[in-house]
Amino acid sequence: MATPYLGVAGADMGMILALLLALLALAPAVEANVAVNSSASHQTVSGTSDTFSATVSGSDTLIVVSITQYATTILGQTLAVSSVTYGGVALTNLSSCTVTPAGPYGEGRTEIWYKLNPPSGANNVVVTYAGTVYQGWSRATSFTGALQTASSSDFACTTSSGTSAAASVTQTSAVGEIVYDTVAHHRATGAMTVGSGQTQQANQVSATEMAAGSSTKAGSSSVTMSWTLSNSDTWAQASIRIKSQGAGDTIAPTTPTNMSCTAATSAQIGCTWTASTDNVAVTGYTVERSTTGCAGTFSTLSVTNVTTVTDSNLTASTAYCYRVTATDGTNTSGVSNTSSATTLATRTVRISYTDNASDETSFACKRCAGAACIPTVDTLTAAANVTTIDDPTSPTPVAGYSCRALKSGASDSADTNIWYTPASAPAILAVAPPALNFAVTVGSAAPPTQNATIVNNGPSAMNWTVSDNANWLSVSPTAGTDNSNLTVTVNHASCPTDCPLPAGTFFATITVAAPGATNSPGTIAVQLSVSPAVTPAHGRGGRVR
Repeated sequence: MATPYLGVAGADMGMILALLLALLALAPAVEANVAVNSSASHQTVSGTSDTFSATVSGSDTLIVVSITQYATTILGQTLAVSSVTYGGVALTNLSSCTVTPAGPYGEGRTEIWYKLNPPSGANNVVVTYAGTVYQGWSRATSFTGALQTASSSDFACTTSSGTSAAASVTQTSAVGEIVYDTVAHHRATGAMTVGSGQTQQANQVSATEMAAGSSTKAGSSSVTMSWTLSNSDTWAQASIRIKSQGAGDTIAPTTPTNMSCTAATSAQIGCTWTASTDNVAVTGYTVERSTTGCAGTFSTLSVTNVTTVTDSNLTASTAYCYRVTATDGTNTSGVSNTSSATTLATRTVRISYTDNASDETSFACKRCAGAACIPTVDTLTAAANVTTIDDPTSPTPVAGYSCRALKSGASDSADTNIWYTPASAPAILAVAPPALNFAVTVGSAAPPTQNATIVNNGPSAMNWTVSDNANWLSVSPTAGTDNSNLTVTVNHASCPTDCPLPAGTFFATITVAAPGATNSPGTIAVQLSVSPAVTPAHGRGGRVR
């Protein structure tokens, strides 16, 4: 008897192949992650430059050079790197992290330079210092599969003046990325020990002088890079995230919400909205405006990194519609709700005067800008013997007018001030924007100041005062008349009490009181977001992706 054939019928085999192909189609694509290619390190003692060899190979490459310096002020030494090259090609300085110890030992710094798609092969890294450093140590690490763009949002820095022998810095990242860190330990008594889960790329030590090192670790939503130091002394640690060319950032920020716009004057509208969030970072907002209604055509009005915008030079009694989107530099969010506002109306003022001249050829009046009635350049005219002039687009408020008689070929008459003081209509207070948002990091410098406006939309003069209810907030000026710009300042580090502020969200209110004015008091909500953890030094901030 013949041995039976053990196999699968042709029709069954076709069904199995089709099933396998379907399963493969459903399987997620595997993306290439960023990876370390090679590392090298070198040190210079009391020199002005450092040269050593490093190697780059593969595709989508990146080289990162971290430099640690220790300068002694009593020897007149300085801390600065003027340039870094690899294979004769200049690198870009990402940022630096500086610590200043007590005593005559100067200061120490660790900084990071980088180059996307550097020359391949073995080439020299040349670090040139601006002066002579007591200790200058360099480390170079190359990567493959790195995203070939760089942005300025994810450089982390932590420093200590000598109270801890445990150095650590926390870096935002994502799966498929690599976090790179570098640490400088001054007046070290021995080598450092790299933290758990990190791959040491360099570990340099000169007993009683300095220890320095660098390491890498697989990315996740939050990565802590740590080192155990030989002793408690000053140290500075910096980190960056290196994104994967294969993965990239495909997650858009959340859609901005609560878009709200309010007319402040006949020519100005202020808008505010609730901030978006992102898996990496929101890098900005694009505000769009429509002059044909909320169902009409929108065009870009402003690109900003705050959650307020002021639209000026508008037409009186006109409706405008606004919306906003957020971006993380790669992806754009959905469109916010729309908000419409109509600018306030202008007013017509009739100026009346007595004609005391007998030979004038015309009359001219200028708007007065304040109580002293200093004439502006706006000129309104009337023919001879006409004793009224209409100002159909008078701004609000106007203190009065300065008028004179004109005669061709002769001198004009003296100016006569005509005060505009209607008997009943009160001042109308308008304050914009309705909200201001500030963001800082614990230990950072104060954020940029922001502006607000006070406008009197009524015919009567308006006196006002400004107050706030937070010791970390200040407003200038605190009193005035009619229209004014306010400067709002946040000082989270050295306010009179309860400072520096810890990480968290803080709220305050600016109140504008104008006795007798409609809409008084007006308020501006202020929110201060203080980010936790890091203690930034003198770095500019940055990220290599």
